[in-house]
Amino acid sequence: MIDILSLSCDSNTPTIDSREVAAMVEKRHDNIVRDIRSYIQNMDDSIALKIEVNDFFIESSYLDLIGRTLPCYLVTRKGCEFIANKLTGQKGTLFTATYINRFHELERSNTSNLSHFSPQLQVLISMELKQKELERQLTETSQKIEVAQTVITNIKETIIERDEDWRQWINAMFNKAVANTKAKDHQTLRRETYELLESRARCRLSIRLANLKERLTEAGATKTKINATSKMDAIESDPRLKEIYTTIIKELAVRYTA
Repeated sequence: MIDILSLSCDSNTPTIDSREVAAMVEKRHDNIVRDIRSYIQNMDDSIALKIEVNDFFIESSYLDLIGRTLPCYLVTRKGCEFIANKLTGQKGTLFTATYINRFHELERSNTSNLSHFSPQLQVLISMELKQKELERQLTETSQKIEVAQTVITNIKETIIERDEDWRQWINAMFNKAVANTKAKDHQTLRRETYELLESRARCRLSIRLANLKERLTEAGATKTKINATSKMDAIESDPRLKEIYTTIIKELAVRYTA
């Protein structure tokens, strides 16, 4: 990688050399120079928009290995964004990721490479870089907080807020029905209520339960919580299923305890 990173003394704008851009996009440098000149020409021709070319590309030069002075450009972050928009597919994606990382390196390292500036300018640049670093850290922190809040919200929306009164009533009515029939045990009778619910609601409880567990997993719920989730949780999470199942238990109670 070409170690050419600089701050323009005129604008304090971080730039990278067009030779490095050429390496990033796997093009010959003279082709990159030709492309940039074409971009500049188009910008200059657009008089109505009054585009500041130096916000994107700053004309410069360098000495090659045999002492020739050859043209190059200092490319700003805006310039890199401009070039990235001209690329498609994987090449554009990789270039974008590479130049973003490169500018982050520049912003972090410039505080130790300011000796060629005046003391006053060094102070100003250092303050600006520190401010940008603080803003970057704040952005990262805000993003992490946002992700955490989203996870918490998803968990709250997914994990069932159990209606204990309803559960107690369901269990009480069901246990009375079991106690009053000698032909069926607890497990068999419960399975029959689920089958009746599936028939009336036209649903599959096993699928509903699997979907609920998947949502819990995506929301970051604990494995213990996920494993403990039952068909009753799937029923209670859906107001329509809950209402239908309540009716089924009432009918069961009438049939076996009336």
